[in-house]
Amino acid sequence: EDNYFIIQAKICQTPFTEEIHAYDVNWDTFDADIEAIKVRQEELKNKGGNVAPSLTIDESSSSDDASDDKEEEDTKAEEDNKTEDSETKEEKVEEKEETKEEEKENDSAELIDIEVGVTANSAMSEYVAINMLETEAVIDLSEFPESANTEKIVDAFFEAQYQNPLILGVQGGSIDPENRVLYVEYDFDKEVTAGKQEEIRAKVEEIAGEIFTADMSDLEKENAINEWLWENAYYDDAALENAEKYSFTQVDEEFYDSFTAYGCLVNGVGVCASYSASFKLLADAAGLDSIVVTGYLDGSVPHAWNKVNVDDTWYIVDSTNNDNDTIDNALFNLSDSAAGSTLVENDNFVLNGKEASYAAGEDELEYYHTTNRYYETDVIADELVALLESDGKAVLRTEYDIDDETFYGIAQEVANQTQSNLSGFYWMGVINLEQ
Repeated sequence: EDNYFIIQAKICQTPFTEEIHAYDVNWDTFDADIEAIKVRQEELKNKGGNVAPSLTIDESSSSDDASDDKEEEDTKAEEDNKTEDSETKEEKVEEKEETKEEEKENDSAELIDIEVGVTANSAMSEYVAINMLETEAVIDLSEFPESANTEKIVDAFFEAQYQNPLILGVQGGSIDPENRVLYVEYDFDKEVTAGKQEEIRAKVEEIAGEIFTADMSDLEKENAINEWLWENAYYDDAALENAEKYSFTQVDEEFYDSFTAYGCLVNGVGVCASYSASFKLLADAAGLDSIVVTGYLDGSVPHAWNKVNVDDTWYIVDSTNNDNDTIDNALFNLSDSAAGSTLVENDNFVLNGKEASYAAGEDELEYYHTTNRYYETDVIADELVALLESDGKAVLRTEYDIDDETFYGIAQEVANQTQSNLSGFYWMGVINLEQ
C-alpha cells in the first residue's frame, strides 16, 4: 500500500550488492521502464577483461632436471641445424636488431614499416621477448647477471609479454631460480602460433595501407587507429563473461583469440587485451611510440589500455571504452591525473622503476578539447541548450572532477532554459543530456 518496489542489485563486475527502494512506481509503465534502464546500462557499461598469466617460482627444481631439459633443447637445436650455439645471448639480441635495421634501410622508400620490432627496457627483457616471440618453452637466462634476482626475471617476463603483442597466448610459466631458467607455457604450439603471427602481420600491413598517409600528423595517425578499432572491432561480451567465471585467471579455449591482437585484427572481436594489443601494433606500424598499460577499470575490473607518444608527449588512450555510442572518446588523450580514478595502473606492464618514463602529464590533445566540445562549468549550460535545441541531444565535456551537485545544477539550468523534460548523466566530466 506504500507503493514501492524493492530491487536486490549486484554491481556489475564487482562482489558488491545493494538493496534499492523505488517509490511511487507507475505499474502501467513499469516493464517498459525496466527495459529502458537495461538498454541504457548496456550502453554505459565500461568494458574490461584482461587476463594475466600466472608465473610461479619453482624452488624445488634440481640441477639435474635443468640439465636434462637443457640437453633436450641442445639436441633439438642440433637436429634443426641451428648455428646459434656458439653465440652468446647478447650477440643474438644484437644480431637480430642489426637485421631489423638493415630491413628498415632497405624498405626506406615505403611509407609504413610493418616489421614490428621488440619493445623492451633492458637487454634481458628484450632477450625474453625474442624467445617468446619464437614460442620458446625454455629460456636460459644464466648469462644475464641480473637474473640472479628472481624478481627481475618476473619483471622481464611480464614486460616482454605485454609490450610485444605478437607474443600470443601465454598461459603462464615458472622460474628455476637455481639455474636461472624461465619456462613458458603457451596456448598453441610453434607452428600454429607462427601462422597466427603471419596473419596478424598481414592484417596490420593491410590496415596501415588503408588508414595512414604520408602527410599525417601524430595526432591524425592516433585518431585513425582509434577510429578503425571502434568501426571494425566489436567487444566480446561472451569472452568477458567466461573470464569472470574464472575470476580473470584463465579462459576456455574458444576464447583464446579474443585476448590477443588476433581477436580484433583478424576475427573482428575481442576484449580490452585484444584492443590494446591491436592498438600498439598499429601504432608501431605508423611509427608512433606506444605501450600497453595494465591495471584495473574503475578500480576493480582487470583491464588493459594504451599510452601513446604524440608530439613528444605521452597520453592515455583507451580504445576499448572509446567505442561507446553514448559518450564517444571519453578516454582519448587524457593525463594520468584526469584518468587516475578510472584507469588504475599496476606495475606489470614495464620494468619496475620505468613507469615514470611514460608519465602522461598533459591533456592538451584530449578529444573534447581538440574538437571544441570542452567548456568551463560556468558556461557549459548555454552550450548544452544550443545543442539540445538543434539536435535534441547534447554531449560536451567540462572539468573531469565535477560532482553530483554540480551536474544537477547544470542540468536544472538547461531544463529551465529549454522548458523541457530531460534525461541524462555524466562521467568523468562528459555530460550527456537528451530531451
